[in-house]
Amino acid sequence: MAQNKKAAWDADAQAGLHAAFQELYEALNDAYWAADGMQKKDRIKGVADSVFAVLTELNRGSMQAQTQQHKKLKAEVNGSLQHIKKFKKEIGELILAVKQATKVSQKIDQAVEIAAKLVV
Repeated sequence: MAQNKKAAWDADAQAGLHAAFQELYEALNDAYWAADGMQKKDRIKGVADSVFAVLTELNRGSMQAQTQQHKKLKAEVNGSLQHIKKFKKEIGELILAVKQATKVSQKIDQAVEIAAKLVV
């Protein structure tokens, strides 16, 4: 079984992570509007807020590996991933539209995979 190797942190890596989290955020936003009931919407919004916090850190500008800013990003990503992974287990109950749930699930997988290679 192949092990995940850490990818080098550079501007391209930061842009790739940003793109993955942006796509996930947009998919969650679409899922929010498609969800029925405030409790489901609140759960989706909570995860979207967590993803947005990562985007905010990434939008602060270029960062170098192992700097204080990079360490703060790692903490933000790790916290967000905890919400995302828990959310993925509940996705079928929260998002009833199969196409929308599948899209969100795929975007979660992409974001988690990229984050695991870069900052986790």
